[in-house]
Amino acid sequence: MNPKYITIEHNGFPSAYILAPYERHCDVLPLPGKILGAGEFQIFLSPANHIKVACFGKSITLEVKSRGEQDAVILCQLLGIGTNF
Repeated sequence: MNPKYITIEHNGFPSAYILAPYERHCDVLPLPGKILGAGEFQIFLSPANHIKVACFGKSITLEVKSRGEQDAVILCQLLGIGTNF
């Protein structure tokens, strides 16, 4: 099982919440701000030895899809691993 995430916009700034694989996205409600995306993610090492984040799937409980690369960039910033390029 992969860890889960929710990205939000709060006061004009993007942020993210990371959840354990066994948690439901709705377990962290209410959230401040607007929900942008939700799903699962993986952290991996690219062939060029760069740390990358892949976001995918959707939240069934929130009825929100992952925004892929857009959410991955927010998670990279949150985790302090730079950009996802």
